[in-house]
Order: sequence, then structure tokens, then C-alpha cells
Amino acid sequence: MLHRAVGLKPDRDAADDCGVSTGASAQTGTPRAALRPRLPGPPFGVGIVRAPREAVVALSGELDLGSAEVLEREVQALRRAGFDRVVVDLRGVEFLDSTGLRTLISLRNAAERDGQRLVVVPAPGRVERIFDLTATRGLFDWRD
Repeated sequence: MLHRAVGLKPDRDAADDCGVSTGASAQTGTPRAALRPRLPGPPFGVGIVRAPREAVVALSGELDLGSAEVLEREVQALRRAGFDRVVVDLRGVEFLDSTGLRTLISLRNAAERDGQRLVVVPAPGRVERIFDLTATRGLFDWRD
């Protein structure tokens, strides 16, 4: 087995988690998000374990606009290397935005189109909820 880790520390606005509008301030015309300090999220990490029949991509941190491209690159490389089944383990993910979800859907569609499988290990409750809110849970093969 080969294990490799890739790290990235995305920069994220505090408003991302709070649902705060990022429109312009009525008093200054300055975007509201610019009035708040930028809070770095937890580092994004990718651990890869290659086994004879499948590759497991274990994620940690935030799967969002700043990190989704890393996941996409890693999964595509594994598929090109001949892995017919790639498991994306979301148990270490603390935040998932629409870009992260779109990336997972895109990877799933590409795998299906090529006769391969993308399997997902569920994230913690609040992160996993996005699959229910967007009615996308049924698109994925899940592993407990």
C-alpha cells in the first residue's frame, strides 16, 4: 500500500458559515465581507491509500472552492492509473460547500460514464446534511 498526503490551507470568509449577506454596506459602499476579518479554515488534507482493488481518498478540513480542484486532480489521477473503484472518505470533512458538492457529482458522473465507480463514505451529520438539502444523496453509492 502507498499512502500520500496533500495539504492545502484555504482562505475563507467568516460569512461563509454564518449565512451573513456579503452585499455592500449602505454607509460605506464597501462589500460587507471586506469589513470582516478573513478567518482561515482548518487545513485541507488528502490522504491516499492504494489497495489492489480500490483506492481510498480520505479528506480532512474543508471541501470548498479553495480545495475542490485538489480532490478532482487526485481522483482523476487514480482513475487514469487504472483504479476502477475510488472511495472518497468524507469522515474528516468539517465543511462542504456547493463547489465541493459539484465536484463530487462531476467525479461520480465521469466514473459512471467510463464504467468505473465512485463510492462515498458519509461525512459528519452537519456536513452530510447538504446531500439531503440538495436531494443528491441518491446519486451516490454510499459505504458505512
